[in-house]
Amino acid sequence: MLRLPHGEVRTPAFVPLATKGTVRGLLPAEVADLGYDMVLGNTYHLFIEPGHERIAAAGGLHEFMRWDKPILTDSGGYQVMSLSALTKQSEEGVAFKSHLDGSRHMLTPERSMEIQRLLGSDIVMAFDECPPNGVDAIRAEASMERSMRWAARSRAGCPAAAGDASSCTCRSPCCSRAHQHSRAAQSPRTGQRAASRTAASPHFGGSPGGCR
Repeated sequence: MLRLPHGEVRTPAFVPLATKGTVRGLLPAEVADLGYDMVLGNTYHLFIEPGHERIAAAGGLHEFMRWDKPILTDSGGYQVMSLSALTKQSEEGVAFKSHLDGSRHMLTPERSMEIQRLLGSDIVMAFDECPPNGVDAIRAEASMERSMRWAARSRAGCPAAAGDASSCTCRSPCCSRAHQHSRAAQSPRTGQRAASRTAASPHFGGSPGGCR
């Protein structure tokens, strides 16, 4: 059982795709009535259209799609590799052209985390490199090593995971809950026990609803 800011998710779980903020052919209430605990939003598509900042202004992805249960968002790594005819990969990230209008964008581990935080995801995913099918072992190993470096940058790009949720102004559940834990640890009424518990988990990864 996963206990997240917007509810519990029974595991193992089948998670319907709400690529652009909706499960095709179903209203959010109908998805819930079918027994699903969580849906998956697509960072790439929501970034391209309607835009993560617009969704954040609407109150986050939960409000935008009228879904009050947990949401998992992917990192966008697969889509920038598979949907863009022209991409340029580097250690910094992936430069790509929108599949809709050809506009140019850059997606990095830090940028992916920023987008997912503004969407208000319950579970965020680290940005990774997705090599094409059929690469040799050397290329696959290099891609895996880059993905590990990007995972470290993704983690550092999340204030809650880095133990500094107070510096984040987004409305994501992981940062807001980490900030609450931080304030509780600083309160004299919580005692030393709360403070030691927070100090033992500076990345907030061990707490329910934390960035992972």
